Amino acid sequence: MADGISFNVNIEDAKRNFFDRDKVKRVIGEANAKYMERGGGKVRLTAQRSIQAPKQLSADQLTKEQKSSHAISLYYWKKAGGSSSGRRPKRPRASSRPGEPPRSQTGLLKKWILNTFDERTETAVIGPAKLNSTSGAPATLEYGGTTEVRGERKHIQPRPYMQPALEKIAPQLPGLWRDLIKF
Repeated sequence: MADGISFNVNIEDAKRNFFDRDKVKRVIGEANAKYMERGGGKVRLTAQRSIQAPKQLSADQLTKEQKSSHAISLYYWKKAGGSSSGRRPKRPRASSRPGEPPRSQTGLLKKWILNTFDERTETAVIGPAKLNSTSGAPATLEYGGTTEVRGERKHIQPRPYMQPALEKIAPQLPGLWRDLIKF
């Protein structure tokens, strides 16, 4: 007895009986997977929501070639009967500005942002899936770089969407652990 406190359990008994190692490992493992699923899912959803539908260029933003092409499309649309012949031709779509999340031109980037759990490293892996394209578009949009656009090599300024999503959700991540481990 030291300072009025009695220690009746030896170290070996404490190791053996106080802590059910298999149960704790199982519960911690399940909780970690659930935490990664929740946290990764929040980052994924935030990134998807940051990618907006493309907007049309305004008339004053069109190049001479775009104005001419759009005028020709309008002419033939009107000649074919206007609204009775189908949808009015739209102006070309605008890209996002550098530093803003990309605009969803086809919907594929937004659709294929995935969240998965890597058992080997026990971490969440969140980001766009690599599709059958060799363009590297998702990484080029996030970090910037050179890529081929309609047969031309172009330098693309970064339009980050994954890192800002992680930064936005990061303050919420510690709170996701709350109430996950129950015995």
